[in-house]
Amino acid sequence: MKSLIFLVLIFVLSKSRLLPQDSPLKPVKDLNLELLSGRWYQLGRLSFDFETKCACSVIKFALDLGDILQIESDCHWGSPSGKTVLVTGKVIPQDPVKDDVTTGKLEFDFPKEIDVPFYVFGLHTGYEWALLGNPDRKYLWILTKRPSVDDNLFELLVKMSEEAGFDIEKLVHVDQSNQCFQREMIF
Repeated sequence: MKSLIFLVLIFVLSKSRLLPQDSPLKPVKDLNLELLSGRWYQLGRLSFDFETKCACSVIKFALDLGDILQIESDCHWGSPSGKTVLVTGKVIPQDPVKDDVTTGKLEFDFPKEIDVPFYVFGLHTGYEWALLGNPDRKYLWILTKRPSVDDNLFELLVKMSEEAGFDIEKLVHVDQSNQCFQREMIF
């Protein structure tokens, strides 16, 4: 009888442990919109439908006159030599902004009524990398200020994403090869 009670207790305790995807995604507390502005390279993602064939994906944030960021997301369709595709929209902070600082709770407002809440849930203190994902963990962007990082940093960013509850088995590694950079230099 004691062993049955022990087994039931172990079962109940194992089920009561929250998995990362069962707990709310936590945005960073202090996000400086001015420092977030600029060019970011996607190194990995869980994709929107329109991103599935994107290579050389780059996101540019620009702080508007108000507290809204303009966003441009561009990529080369299919390969680094593919046609450039550009999507523009707005990033709207969901919490008050004071001196360009808010929390990492954002909403991405793209055309065709694609309004998606996104959280910056991981951020380098010098804004060299950022992890963005939506609260239900369907979408994820691993962004850096450089087109490549060393393998150890990339593995750390993937691990942080997994620990936050994202399914990294479906992670798309984004091509940011030299071909992307060479094409940028031409234009």
